[in-house]
Amino acid sequence: MSEFKFRRSEASLRLDGVEIDGVHGGARTWVSPFDLVRNASLASFRRAVLDYQNYDGFETSGIDSYKRVAAAVGELYVSPADREEFSVDYSDRFPASICVLPGGPLAVTVETPLRGSDLEEEDFAPLLAPLLARYRSQLLEVVLHGEGTQVFVVLRLRFERRGAKVADAIDFGLSVEQLLLATRGGSLDANSAFTLIAVGRAALLIGQRESAWLEVKSQSYDLSVDKGRIELGQDVARFANGDVAGLLVIGCGTKKAAGVETISKLTPSLTSHSPARFHKAIDDKVFPPILGLEVNEVALPLSSDRQGYLLAILVPAQPEESKPVLVHGAIVDGKTEGAFISIVQRRGEHSVPTTAQSIHASIAAGRALLRRGQLPS
Repeated sequence: MSEFKFRRSEASLRLDGVEIDGVHGGARTWVSPFDLVRNASLASFRRAVLDYQNYDGFETSGIDSYKRVAAAVGELYVSPADREEFSVDYSDRFPASICVLPGGPLAVTVETPLRGSDLEEEDFAPLLAPLLARYRSQLLEVVLHGEGTQVFVVLRLRFERRGAKVADAIDFGLSVEQLLLATRGGSLDANSAFTLIAVGRAALLIGQRESAWLEVKSQSYDLSVDKGRIELGQDVARFANGDVAGLLVIGCGTKKAAGVETISKLTPSLTSHSPARFHKAIDDKVFPPILGLEVNEVALPLSSDRQGYLLAILVPAQPEESKPVLVHGAIVDGKTEGAFISIVQRRGEHSVPTTAQSIHASIAAGRALLRRGQLPS
């Protein structure tokens, strides 16, 4: 692992002998191509910045006039630009940076626009709680610039992990940014979670609870047998008969937390799920067809140059006139009954049965409307 050092003779920050460019007009602020510093030790950055502070004797206090968060002792920005094309003044920077705060703690700063949101500073802690718990991080400061739907947010998050590298801290910051952008600062829902999976950020779901809009499976369905196809159809139909969009994810393990199944890890399959096969199985078993159904497979890098696969099935909220959504087939006492029709619903993380009375009432209302042009009282 590479290490930062402060060179007293030149009052410069260096990494393996290469000087890190200081930002013009920014005291103790540096910017570097990400490729140069990604494997550098975070602990060494902290030591180098504190060495600089001891050498120079400066004291940092007060508020950063631009960000309006506590002024840092030193801050490192990184750029996605190649080393050959990098310019300290003109190259783009990631929205996440690394800083050393007064007293020595390491933190990550995230700066991003959140257009279309109407947020208060206290709204961020509950949204970020599962992600921060996973990284053992802490939200230190939130500052909102602007108002209404034109908001720019600056977050300061403590990040101190033994043996961590610059890449770890930047990835954490980008995960925070992706979560905020997907939710626009509000709570996660099926659509925003589906987006996170599509952009390779499925790990952000760790800590989320199964709910009215989310169900996960650690292993895939066996679509080679009718039972597996019926189970898949029922899980999709449960969402379709609900009031909000639902997301079914294959490749996530859970554990009980406060009595609720909570995503604890990713369990990607080593073989492709064949999204087209899943789509066909749903179309064959579910009636009427699910409007706007999306089946998306995402490859995740694993160790030893292998890939794993997650499957995400998005079930948009269906029109009331399409309900109840039916499933061709049922599973009774563990046995498949292909001639049966099942009607299933979801409430919270659980299924609830559709009673004979409610089915009869729906049929009677429809027949009355057809016959007399009005619903029965």
